[in-house]
Amino acid sequence: MHRFKKLCRLEEAEVVEGQQSPKIELIVIERILEGLVQVVHDVHNNNNHDEAPQQPAMPMPGAGAMPQSWLLGIERVFEVLPCTDEQKVVFATFMFEGAALIWWQLKKPLEPLWLWPRFLEVFNEEYFPEMVRDQKIQEFLNLKQGNMIVVVYNAKFMELSRYAPHIVSTESRKARRFEAGLRWNIKNKVEILRLPTHQEVLHAALIAEESLNEMSQFREKSKEEDRRKLPLEYELSVSLPSGDSMLCDRVYSSCEIRVNDVPMYVNLIPLEMHGFDVILGMDWLSSYRALIDCELKRVVFHSFAHSGLIFEGVGVVPPPYLISSMKARRLIQKGSQAFLCSVVDTHVSPPTLEDIHVVREFPDVFPDELPALPSGTDGFTIYSDASHRGLGCVLMQHGKVIAYASRQLRPHEKNYPTHDLELAAVVFALKIWRHYLYGVTCEVFTDHKSLKYLFTQKELNMRQRRWLELIKDYDLRPKYPLLDELERAEIEVVAPDTNTMLTTMIAQPTLIEIVKQRQPEDPYLWKVYEEMLVNPKPDFTLQDKALRFQSRLCVPNIPEVKRQVLEEAHNTKFTMHPGGTKMYRDLKETFWWPGMKKEIAEFVSQCLSCQQVKAEHQRPAGLLQSLPIPEWKWEHITMDFVVGLPNSPRGCNAIWVIVDRLTKSAHFLPVKTTYSLSNFHASIGMAPYEALYGRKCRSPICWTEVGERQMLGPEIVQLTTDKIKGKLKPRYIGPFEVLQRIGTVAYRIALPPELSHVHDVFHVSMLRKYVHDPTHVIHHYPLNMREDLSYVETPIEIIDRRDQVLRNKVIPLVRVVWRNHSYEESTWEREDEIRERYPSLLE
Repeated sequence: MHRFKKLCRLEEAEVVEGQQSPKIELIVIERILEGLVQVVHDVHNNNNHDEAPQQPAMPMPGAGAMPQSWLLGIERVFEVLPCTDEQKVVFATFMFEGAALIWWQLKKPLEPLWLWPRFLEVFNEEYFPEMVRDQKIQEFLNLKQGNMIVVVYNAKFMELSRYAPHIVSTESRKARRFEAGLRWNIKNKVEILRLPTHQEVLHAALIAEESLNEMSQFREKSKEEDRRKLPLEYELSVSLPSGDSMLCDRVYSSCEIRVNDVPMYVNLIPLEMHGFDVILGMDWLSSYRALIDCELKRVVFHSFAHSGLIFEGVGVVPPPYLISSMKARRLIQKGSQAFLCSVVDTHVSPPTLEDIHVVREFPDVFPDELPALPSGTDGFTIYSDASHRGLGCVLMQHGKVIAYASRQLRPHEKNYPTHDLELAAVVFALKIWRHYLYGVTCEVFTDHKSLKYLFTQKELNMRQRRWLELIKDYDLRPKYPLLDELERAEIEVVAPDTNTMLTTMIAQPTLIEIVKQRQPEDPYLWKVYEEMLVNPKPDFTLQDKALRFQSRLCVPNIPEVKRQVLEEAHNTKFTMHPGGTKMYRDLKETFWWPGMKKEIAEFVSQCLSCQQVKAEHQRPAGLLQSLPIPEWKWEHITMDFVVGLPNSPRGCNAIWVIVDRLTKSAHFLPVKTTYSLSNFHASIGMAPYEALYGRKCRSPICWTEVGERQMLGPEIVQLTTDKIKGKLKPRYIGPFEVLQRIGTVAYRIALPPELSHVHDVFHVSMLRKYVHDPTHVIHHYPLNMREDLSYVETPIEIIDRRDQVLRNKVIPLVRVVWRNHSYEESTWEREDEIRERYPSLLE
């Protein structure tokens, strides 16, 4: 190639100098032909590098791809060689030999002047006739990937596509044709993407092929493991240090392991243990005749195939020998000698008194009035608090700060309940300030009544018992100011420079203040209030100028006040319409009035939302109707639980039975019995969550712990909205007047004009009694129903796709969300049916 470029440069130089004699032109033509021969020779050798070198020549006459390939090689030469159409014919025919040369000698005299387009026409008629071109086009149309990999299929596709340029005239048509020939498992993954270009389709096909190859390798590996997994002749029981045991009945035979990159084989038994990858027993060591040197931490193998193989373990530096202070004291008492050593770094100068900083040298952190040492031994006060991140406490004396202390929670402490965390903060303060607090009276201010809980609880765990022994050594006076001041909080906003108060914000529960202010309007409560001023009555107390019954705020017998209390506990977004029992147990902890439980039950029964949403708990009326026969397997199922069984090794004590109603096929799943933690249980007098954690379980809608504040993002708002919509989704519409009884189990209802297309006779099981309330506002929304009370399901959006692979075909499926249904009720449908019925949904 370098020689060809040199000859071309020589030709250009001679032309520029103007020496264009016939002799020079002949020399130039000869040199160009030499370069052409060399280039064609190189092209020929590159295309046939596996064969022996041959002289470049035109192949024998015949129809096929070889003449066309030779012609493409010649045209590549003409792209870099400036020639006229007449010169191209001369240079190309110069390469002919044998039968090709004879053919050209017969054709050349037929026309006086041969140009390159005419030569190509005659050449193709002889060596690449129309019949052969049609065969190549048909071969391109019938091209399938088959067993070829994607790279080989793409090379074959590109080779044949040049014979049919009209079929792949655009990138989109080229991409669709390439997709059509792919293997079905690759085609299903690529076709749904609708990629616009051939290169993008090729890239996606390569990715899909790689994914399928990995899946195939994984399946082969799983099959290999299944072939190796053999049953044991006996059931092996392995005892654990915790006292439990594991049962094993399978073994993986001839598993390969490598010791110093030398393959060895071992039979492995799977155990459900963590912390170990492989445990090699004595049977494996003996089979390879291994000798263990414990001192050198070395294993030498003496088997025939592994003679001289040595494995050396990594040495572990033993920790220094340490003894406890109690053991050292006993040794000294027995007469042992003790030496007190002090290690000093000689490269560092000893510290001076000026190097030790005191608290007063940090004015930006600590206030100026922070004392250095406490005065006396009385008047100590501890303020402690805890969060889910750490513990904090402050030691004060006579209103002045003595010291601060805080630390982060350890990993196991993050699982403590709230009252244990508050108690841990108190214990933390007592330990670090023991030299101040031991033997003196101290007040402790905390958020929760943790100390009271600790002293009154009958059953304590080991941790709480240790804390109780520590706390009993101190004279503590617990205070709970935050719990007493929760009903009113005042915040002052002060300018930082002038200390001028800009504004004051008061946060207080308005409902409690209304109840307190209107207590004197109730004659009964006012009479009790006057008697309390002269002679205290049992169960009644006066607190903050408000009357309380057994520490609960008394609600006056005023209808609007009672209704406001009931609506606050029932209709707000923080309560979400609880039932009568739960609402009564929530209210009775804060409020009291005579006949409270009865009035709450009547209020809940009159709630329009509860009547429309909640199912009625009563004996079903009317005759039972048989269920429709399912059309598909596992379309309708029935479930039941078998409980009361002994615990299995995995802790399961129940069986979950799932039966298909069509085929009666059943699945039996071992499960553990669980309980609803938030519902009230009459057997224990509270919810299990409250019995376990010592506090009520609230719905996860904008509730936070008292004391520790956090910023809430839009996720909690969306979660709240979804939960409220799901719980308050109406099940009934109405109310409507009953006009006539039809038979024994049906009624005729007076429907409004908006529901005139609905049949007005209903079975009694579809009706519910309406409890009247004059405050109800009834709205009738239009219902898209048929006369048989059915309606057409309308899809909203497609949220997922997948392929259902059967034995002989693949069915593309889409997951559809329907109108009037939640996300959880979305269904899988065939893509072709959805495309036919709702084409706009797939655009």
